[in-house]
Amino acid sequence: MEQFVKRMIDERDNLAAKVKRLSAFISDTSAQSKFKALSKEEQELDKKQLEFMKGYLSCLQERIKMHTDE
Repeated sequence: MEQFVKRMIDERDNLAAKVKRLSAFISDTSAQSKFKALSKEEQELDKKQLEFMKGYLSCLQERIKMHTDE
């Protein structure tokens, strides 16, 4: 496997972990939710960031698929 593909896989794995953490942060409905304590503007920015991250993750997955059997 070429080095750039290995780097894309590492990047995808790191990004997937960040997407999972941010998604959990946003989805926390407990009374102690740090997300709920943020301003509405910051909440919306976090949600927007999550959507961009998911799009980037999808793009990485497609590119990896082009170069591997994954």
